[in-house]
Formats: sequence, C-alpha cells, structure tokens
Amino acid sequence: MIEGFKTVRRNSITVRGVRLSQTSVNRELEILSKIFTKAKDFGKVERNPCRQVERFKNRKVIPRYFTHDEEDRLMAAMTGTLAHLRPIAVVGIGTGLRPPSEIFNLRRSDVDFERNVLRAGTKTDEEREIPMSEAVREVLLELYNRDTGSEFLFVSWRTGDRFKEVKNGFRRALKDAGIKGARLYTMRHTFGTRLGEAGYSSYEIMALMGHRDIKTSAGYVHGTDGRKRAAVEAIQRLRPVKSPAEAEKPELRLAVNN
Repeated sequence: MIEGFKTVRRNSITVRGVRLSQTSVNRELEILSKIFTKAKDFGKVERNPCRQVERFKNRKVIPRYFTHDEEDRLMAAMTGTLAHLRPIAVVGIGTGLRPPSEIFNLRRSDVDFERNVLRAGTKTDEEREIPMSEAVREVLLELYNRDTGSEFLFVSWRTGDRFKEVKNGFRRALKDAGIKGARLYTMRHTFGTRLGEAGYSSYEIMALMGHRDIKTSAGYVHGTDGRKRAAVEAIQRLRPVKSPAEAEKPELRLAVNN
C-alpha cells in the first residue's frame, strides 16, 4: 500500500500543473514513517512498514543563492507596497534565519543590542546565537523601537499581528527585479553560500545556521561562479613564462642529408 501511495503521489499534478517532485514525495514518506514510529511506541502496530520502502534518490543540487547584483536589484524593487519586505530580506540574507518561521517568530527578547547578537532555534529546539551585522542591527533596532503593541518584531500594519506569509509579495519583488529561479528560502542559501565562499568551515556554518547534520552544512562549501573562474585562470598563470632572450632565440634544426 505504501509503495502504491508513493507511485500515486509521484504522478500527482500540483496546482502549478507539474508533477509532484521526488523530494516532496520523500518528505511525505518521512512524515508517514514518523507516524508509524509513534504508533509502534504506543503499541498500536508491531513494526514500521515504511522502513521497507525505498525513497527516491535525488540528485544533489547546489542551492540557488543571490549574487550581490541580484541582491541590490531585489532591495531596489522592495519599495512602495512592497517596502515591508525589505527588512525581512535584510535579516534573511544577513542572518540565515529560516524563512518564514524563524524570522517571523523573532521577539523583542530575542535581540540583544548590547552584545549585538540575536537568538533563534525554532526547528531543532536548540537555541543558537547569531552575531548581527551593521545592516541587520539597524533594521532590527528600527523594528524594535516601533510602538506596535506586540512582542514580535515583524508585525503587519494591517492586522497588528506578526506576519504569517509573504510569498506572493516576495514573488512580485523577484519579478520586478528580473530575478528567476529564486524563492523565499534563497535568502538562507545566500547566507550559507557566502559563509562558504569566505572560507568558513562546515562546523562554523553548522553553528550559525542550526543544522543537525554536518553534511547539510558541507553543501554550502562550494565555489561560486566567480571563484571557479578565478581558480581556472590561476591554473593558467602557473605556466612558465619565457624570458625575452629565450623568446627571441631561434629554433635549432638538425641538418639532414638527403
């Protein structure tokens, strides 16, 4: 039955008119597996049949991240009716917090301006501290000083409560900025990628981003297009350079008698 469920879900069509991805099906199987695990703990079943069902093998893909030029264009697009998205983008790219949960769950008590750090940790239940850059500090300080009557920092002016979802507005901003293939989570990928590009280790990335598995953190230690190009050009520069005298020296040929 579970194998049949896996097949049916893989052939399902989403609201966007495309087949459900293998990754999405694997997530559903993981949820089902956890349900059976709990049922076994409660004595309702004898085993977890999901353990006998193989997951789809997904190709490892380098996460999509914003280039600095794309980031500038995105920020420029977040004006007018989209101006409320700019603080979210600054904090998302500057801290790597999980969007939207960790960003929108930020409370006033989570920000320590004296030590210049913020606290997060909604998914793993393990609180972590993230140092604030000057840009992030400036944005959070402005939000902190607003009189919204809420303990949350990211509050909607329409509802007076914290933001729940901004996907549609973010899509509009991406379209206005001419950026394709990105989504809300791209902010977090950008943070991790820039840490890897700056030479920080997988363990440091793990501590800042709150990963449970070091393999996830290691995925961000990859070269960006610019660094790859520089690496290839560096190899070319290793070729020995002939001196002017050697370059002008005529080629010696052996005399051959016919």
